[in-house]
Amino acid sequence: MSYLGWTNLVDPGPEELSEIVPEDLHPIAQERLTRDRGFEEIIFPRLDSDDHYLFGELAYPVWEITAPRDDEEINILNYDLGSISVRVMFDFDHFVTILRTPDDLPNNVSLPDLSATTGDPKRTSSSGVCFVSLMTFIAQHTHTMLEDLMVETDKIGQVFINEGQPDKNCRKKISHLRSMYLEMQTMIEPTLQLVDDIISDKLDLYIRDESGEATQEIFPREIEIYLIDVRSRLRHDLLRAQFGLEEVVTLSANLSDHLDRMTARHGNRLSAIVSIMLLPTFVVGLYGMNIDAGYFPEFGWINGYLFAWVLIGGLTLGQIILFRKWKWL
Repeated sequence: MSYLGWTNLVDPGPEELSEIVPEDLHPIAQERLTRDRGFEEIIFPRLDSDDHYLFGELAYPVWEITAPRDDEEINILNYDLGSISVRVMFDFDHFVTILRTPDDLPNNVSLPDLSATTGDPKRTSSSGVCFVSLMTFIAQHTHTMLEDLMVETDKIGQVFINEGQPDKNCRKKISHLRSMYLEMQTMIEPTLQLVDDIISDKLDLYIRDESGEATQEIFPREIEIYLIDVRSRLRHDLLRAQFGLEEVVTLSANLSDHLDRMTARHGNRLSAIVSIMLLPTFVVGLYGMNIDAGYFPEFGWINGYLFAWVLIGGLTLGQIILFRKWKWL
């Protein structure tokens, strides 16, 4: 039984697909391999067995850039997270991946390039090796995208650590990051589960002799060792996504505290301005009352006018110094 290699089909028609897939393909597998997927549709990766072959669907995360970069800084609000469906079907003799272009695929997003993997004999020596190569390719790309999210999260966190001023879109950025971390978790968790099922022999394919004894499995121990490494990467990235989500919750709380402090500071500033204006006004009003001048000794004093100005200036300056000390101004 000779292995025929990895076949990658992009937007195959019914005739092209019929030449590759088995004639007795299960209806569920048929639907899984041929159904259309929207770019923004959430994909839950899974892999199933039909005794004669394995079939399923994997999620390849991609960035959609919704606005051009006008400087060296990346605005995370201009990035949306989407996913490309990678359909897979394989047995001992064939390994087939199917990529279908979503109708709503943005112009600046392209399908994953599997050519470097499918054309490498070392990565396509058996169906099991092909699956490991595909999972490694997706896991590495997922890790890179998660790193991008962590960098943007750290940038916002540094603003609060340095007691800086968050930009006006900070709340939108935090909300956007939260939704993307959740989407990453949605893709990573089921992918991790299916890899774990293969390693624990819950999901496999066997060739059996006449007595029913398994003589060959599609994921032998030497293949599972590579999948253990993939599982470790996925677990690490899942923990990072969960940590990132917790960090975003903390950032949201920090932003709320910052806005509360700013509101209080603006209130204190307003109070200070009112107080600075009130006392001089009180002095002017006091001396401007329609009362006999004899009740005001200052009116008969040669320096009375100067005294009034010194009093007003002293009260004003004293309040300014006091309020600056309290950081109200």
